Amino acid sequence: WHTFQFWLIFVMKTCIFCELPAGSREHLWPEWVLKRMPSGFVVQGDIGPNKNLNFKGDIVVKAVCQSCNNGWMHKLEDESIPVIETMLFDRSCFLNADQQRLVSSWALKMAMLVDSATVAPERPIFYSRSERASLRESREIPARTSVLLGRCLEPGLTFSSSGINFEMRDARRESSAFEPCEGAIFTFRIGSLAIQVVTMRLPAEYSAETMPATPVAGAWDDLLVGVWPQGRTVYWPPPLAFTKHVRMLELDNLRKRWRLGSEKKIF
Repeated sequence: WHTFQFWLIFVMKTCIFCELPAGSREHLWPEWVLKRMPSGFVVQGDIGPNKNLNFKGDIVVKAVCQSCNNGWMHKLEDESIPVIETMLFDRSCFLNADQQRLVSSWALKMAMLVDSATVAPERPIFYSRSERASLRESREIPARTSVLLGRCLEPGLTFSSSGINFEMRDARRESSAFEPCEGAIFTFRIGSLAIQVVTMRLPAEYSAETMPATPVAGAWDDLLVGVWPQGRTVYWPPPLAFTKHVRMLELDNLRKRWRLGSEKKIF
């Protein structure tokens, strides 16, 4: 834990969203989320190869500047609270296209903060500076990114991140060989709400495709609601929920949903 605390607080010298010094201690979990958790809660998380970490209380990431923290990030939080809070407390709702984009922008902000907390000399930050700046400037979501929402019967506050080498089979070729595809997966549980952000880096010949890889077998259509790429109004929660009492419905399966290739050792 002490090693992680060092990286989480001191690794970034420049704000990940702009060029100003990273002098503001940003809560990984927004204060409004922490206030809605029961007293004595423990945050659980996986960061790359470091699994089953437990944090008592909040986690601070010194990766943003005061201007971003008190400006666009604060505004994003204020706008997101009514929507995310509804699902956090396990209340059903409809999400229109604007709300889907709002939730996706908030989830991506969380993913980028976790991404910044895993930086090391051998593992540069996954999201590019232009992608991070675009989120700040216009809430633009990176290309080939998906955001999905699920429901958890056992509420909690957990997070995990991993780099992945996806394997894609090119249907246009007769060969059965797989094409490598780099990506990153960020999975969160916030109360009763599960969120997963997946971003792929595709070879140039796949630039026109959004998400060509296929996840491992599972009841994903009944467990997850896609909010990015955004579309028509969707309903939350989905028909099925994640629970520790049924093996095929365990939340850990969501983290492993895209485990088609091999996990990158340095992430």
